[in-house]
Amino acid sequence: MSLYAETQEFVKKKLPLDNGVKVNEYTKKFARDYVLDTLPKEVDKEKIYNDKVDRKVVIIDFSNKKEKRLPEKRLPEKPKKQSKRLSSRLRKKLGIYTIPKENHRYSVFEPLHTLWKEYIGRVIGTSTGSVASQRIVKAEFHGAFVSVIRSKCYSFVGKEGIVIQETKNTFTIISKDNKLLTIPKTNTLFEIRVSNLSFTFFGNQIMYRASERATKKFKPKSSLGL
Repeated sequence: MSLYAETQEFVKKKLPLDNGVKVNEYTKKFARDYVLDTLPKEVDKEKIYNDKVDRKVVIIDFSNKKEKRLPEKRLPEKPKKQSKRLSSRLRKKLGIYTIPKENHRYSVFEPLHTLWKEYIGRVIGTSTGSVASQRIVKAEFHGAFVSVIRSKCYSFVGKEGIVIQETKNTFTIISKDNKLLTIPKTNTLFEIRVSNLSFTFFGNQIMYRASERATKKFKPKSSLGL
């Protein structure tokens, strides 16, 4: 409830109109005539004009529209830099996988073999037989000690050493007499010993990259005529 009483109508009419807007006589007459002509006959036109129009500022048009902003020009997105993979030929040319001659020593890779034995022990666990064999052929061979049992290339038979590189088609091993040998998987039977267990597998069956081999399901096959 307001503490102040509303100003009486007769007082309002006598108050000076101080709105800063100068209105000439023609405009006053036009506004009055227009309102009186527009209102219906059954209403008190004079009263409505005096109450609603006379001595009042009527806002005819008030535009509160926001200025239309021009769409911002988007700068063309910079193409994302895609990491380019080196081709096999370029990797070979750059010598990325080349092992320096000063490292052609069995003793250099013995720690790797020790790590592999710990790793393969966890992979096999307590499994035996075909389950253990499946886990072996899917495992990582870098650091494994492999022996060539049979091969169509007789010069490889009896060769053994630690695997230091593996490709889809070959094993590169370092022998105990510090010789670096690249042995093809094709037509070769390999053996791996883990503790008191011995596992043999045909190179033809594991002609995959290590990442591909890890997800492949292997089936036992014949000796392929070796």
